[in-house]
Amino acid sequence: MPQEEVTLGYLSDFVYRTEWAHTKGEVTALRNSEEVVSYFDGDTIVSDIRPIHISEFVSTLRDSGNSNGTINRKLAALSKMLTVALRNEWIDTKPHIPRQKEAAHRIRWITPDEELVMAQHSDPRFAKLWTLLIDTGLRVGEALRLEPMDIDMGQNRIHVWENKADKPRSIPMTKRVRSILDGRDFMDITQDQVTYQWNKMRKAMGLMDDSHFVPHICRHTFASRLVQRGVGITVVQQLCGHKTLEITLRYAHLAPSNLDEAIKKLEEE
Repeated sequence: MPQEEVTLGYLSDFVYRTEWAHTKGEVTALRNSEEVVSYFDGDTIVSDIRPIHISEFVSTLRDSGNSNGTINRKLAALSKMLTVALRNEWIDTKPHIPRQKEAAHRIRWITPDEELVMAQHSDPRFAKLWTLLIDTGLRVGEALRLEPMDIDMGQNRIHVWENKADKPRSIPMTKRVRSILDGRDFMDITQDQVTYQWNKMRKAMGLMDDSHFVPHICRHTFASRLVQRGVGITVVQQLCGHKTLEITLRYAHLAPSNLDEAIKKLEEE
């Protein structure tokens, strides 16, 4: 198809059908691409989009109250679309995408005392699920999708095949996780039940105003505890299944003893 005939609307549909459809991020990608098309107009010729137009798009998003993180998600959709256009020779060069600087977010984790209180205010089956999430770093969806064949008692491993990063990984089991999975009495739990039971527990603990106290905090707790106990950052990355080391490095500052030991090296004879 000649460059002058490729519209943004066509490109968006093409990328959806060839790249995003039937993937885990399908809904989010579609929503973000629709906003891109809505702003630029679906009849816009892709090769006519210039850096100044993208900068104006960013400015409009910011004026509408979008955070830098939200803006970056929308720009990522546009970037993917333009990459596909370049690959298919529908544009000669890809315009610069001005990624916005995102503020570092506070990492909240569960303290041992909080973990005890969580168990006190939870149905026993869900208390076991919270423990499983804390000791494995599994995402809720990964835990709920576990099948008996994924649990290798002989090798003391949990095998996760389908995950956000599309990188299968194996996680050694702690003693209490092994005990929980040997019973397997939580495997018929649904996502809706998790949400209901978590909010019920959260309310009983007086943490409804704590925006960080959501099920994903169990995964943060797993990574934080590993780093605080001196586990290497690349090992934490493998156990968590983070797609890039940059994600795992958010936890690096939680190991201050490593920094102290490093500086002590300067004082050695």
